[in-house]
This record gives sequence, C-alpha cells and structure tokens, in this order.
Amino acid sequence: SDKQPSTPSHELLEEVEKAGGMYICGFCPYQSRHKFVVRKHLRRHTGERPFVCEVCSASFTWKENLKAHMKIHTDERPYVCHVCSKMFKHRHHLVRHMSTH
Repeated sequence: SDKQPSTPSHELLEEVEKAGGMYICGFCPYQSRHKFVVRKHLRRHTGERPFVCEVCSASFTWKENLKAHMKIHTDERPYVCHVCSKMFKHRHHLVRHMSTH
C-alpha cells in the first residue's frame, strides 16, 4: 500500500532519501539527482500550496499556476491574433481562436 503523508512537507525532509547519488521520494519511486527537485515533488503527496494570490488568497502548488492565475486580476492580454488583432490572456485561447480563421 502507498504511504500517506501525515505531517506538513517541511517535516518531510527525512522522506527525501539519498541512494546511489540520487535523491528518492519516500512516498513513491520518483527520484532526481537534485534534492530541491524531490522536495518540490513532495507537494504532490502533501497537498502543500505555498504560492498565494495577494488579491484573492487563492493558493497554488506551483509558481507557474499562480502566475497564470494573476492574469484574471489584470487586463493584460499578451497574445494577439496576427489575422484580426483580437487579444487573449492565455496562449491556448489564441491557439483555439486561430482555428476559426
């Protein structure tokens, strides 16, 4: 049976074991040469969401998700259709739109 974390991830550092030059997750077979990568991976098991929106307090596991979320609080639309100049907040919305041309 799979191990289930019962403590916050800052207390799970002992769950990152080193074997043969690799750091290994204590909950699954995941491994990396870099300890920080395995510590970051541990969030998958702990549910830790350290990245918090200062506007609405939504929290995220990954920094990239917080960055994408922040666009809902601004009018920033960096993705522009080269055919009709329509602007989008997210790249995948532009890609979907391009199929209409």
